[in-house]
Amino acid sequence: MKLKHITTEHLLYGLAIFLALGIRFLRLGATPFSDYEAGWALQALGVAHGASTGQLAIGSQPGYVVITGLLFFIFGDRNALARLIPALAGAALVSLPLLFHRMRGFNKTAGLILAFGLALDPGLVALSREAGSPIPAMSFSLLALGLAYNRKLILAGILAGLALLSGSAILAGILGLALTWIVVKLLHNARVIGPLSEIESDEILTGFNRDNIRQGIFFGVGTLVVAGTLFLIIPQGLGGLANMLPDYLTGWVSSSGIPALRLPVALLVYQPLVVIFAIISIVRGWLYSNRLAQSLSLWAVIALVLAILYPARQMGDLAWALVPLWVLAALELAWHLPDEIGATTRLVSVVHSLMVFVLLVLIWFNLLRMGMLLEGQFWYWVVIGVVVFMGIIVTLLISAGWSPAAARYGLVWGLSAALGLYMISGTWGASQLRVNNPRELWNVNPGIGEADLLSNTLGDLSEWHTSLRQFLDIVVITDNPSMRWALRDLSNVRYNPELAAGNLPGSIISQQDQKTPSLAASYRGQDFAWLMYPDWSTILPANWLRWVIYRDAPVRNEQVILWARSDLFPGGVISQNEGVPPQNEPLK
Repeated sequence: MKLKHITTEHLLYGLAIFLALGIRFLRLGATPFSDYEAGWALQALGVAHGASTGQLAIGSQPGYVVITGLLFFIFGDRNALARLIPALAGAALVSLPLLFHRMRGFNKTAGLILAFGLALDPGLVALSREAGSPIPAMSFSLLALGLAYNRKLILAGILAGLALLSGSAILAGILGLALTWIVVKLLHNARVIGPLSEIESDEILTGFNRDNIRQGIFFGVGTLVVAGTLFLIIPQGLGGLANMLPDYLTGWVSSSGIPALRLPVALLVYQPLVVIFAIISIVRGWLYSNRLAQSLSLWAVIALVLAILYPARQMGDLAWALVPLWVLAALELAWHLPDEIGATTRLVSVVHSLMVFVLLVLIWFNLLRMGMLLEGQFWYWVVIGVVVFMGIIVTLLISAGWSPAAARYGLVWGLSAALGLYMISGTWGASQLRVNNPRELWNVNPGIGEADLLSNTLGDLSEWHTSLRQFLDIVVITDNPSMRWALRDLSNVRYNPELAAGNLPGSIISQQDQKTPSLAASYRGQDFAWLMYPDWSTILPANWLRWVIYRDAPVRNEQVILWARSDLFPGGVISQNEGVPPQNEPLK
């Protein structure tokens, strides 16, 4: 592209992609892996280590496992590499508006708003930083549809193949899109939704022929073989495709324990900007028979209902609903950013928006104060009510004294600025401050606590005893994926449910409530918080306001104990006293 052809729109899209990459890659490997993430990363590690055909097991995301395993083989098994594919797929989703810029009713302003929304949405960012997340399946699927819409069937076939290799999340997306198409067709036959114009029908159908369809299918199948089996080196990858449907169907007969209403409530808490303006867009779309808004609203509702009804639901299932909701919100926000507006009207609107922003900040300060109090919140609610009333009066006065358009623009701009900052704050918290923390709803539970501290302690013990940090003799009685991933670099680790009598390894790792051998006299112990669960079963914690503001909520920890043999320490000796049961209290 020549420099003279670079427009402000291109620069803004570049900024959106830069922000998407920055927020997704910043400290990508800094946090420990949850059991969910570690399970997928360990499969990739098996590919990197060349596990034998009988030992290598690949789940329903063969594309992630095989490609990440190749990255591990070349660059080493780092946390950031294990999260690289979801991060790249999440950032690529920002380019989706560019593929549909020719669609009727979708203007450039809406496309830019959508790009920045997809780049900074709290849910999409959090899921893009999670190994094994549904983001690759959703991103590759939607990008493949966009490329097919632009007649780029070779690229569409490649991305469709990657989408099929990205796990059972694609089945939920296909089901939602299929049900949306059926409902739209039924409503069209009932004359509730109008038909496509002849021009739109021609735009959709023109450009497809047997040859380019055949090319798309060829490259799609080729992608399945190349990315799913690594040029047939790992044939188990194709077996992973067979696990997709059973995994998804199993979710309809097993429960995750997450309350169904937690999903829509999470949307209200994390993305009020999207919810408010998407609802307004839906109402206006049905009132004025806007087919694009009507179809998107049906897609959003069906995707949300499917996520809520799915018994094995996770917060990541909301990803398929976030995209149509963001498109609807972008269409509505673009309508309040007209290309032509008088200078005086613009000035009045800007002043009004600043007033609305200040009033919303006052509301937030009152909520911050309320979150710190257990009693005496009544008068703060009164103040909030007065501030809201003032905002309504100011808006009505500007509407009557100047123009309804100026009042509307100021209200929308001020509300968007305040809620946009709130959304960015939620994005930063979910992606940087509280990653793998059960207090954040977008994280897959359980979270992991002091994994880095345990690894560093074992390294120190090994260095004291062997002069190297990875050769300590370790027996792990407790076993879970996150533990195996945390100890993957230690070369002398054994995983045994029981420890043989008379065996005195350099260190033992057990659960706090687990019966350990009677070796307490010869070992020193220290507990570490490992698995962390949200200690509430309701939709939100009991003190929901404090959680909304500070993300402060009760957490239940499951601890592990590291038992280190006494002679590993300076002056330490092994006691010959046997039969002394170890205590749950750490030995000093």
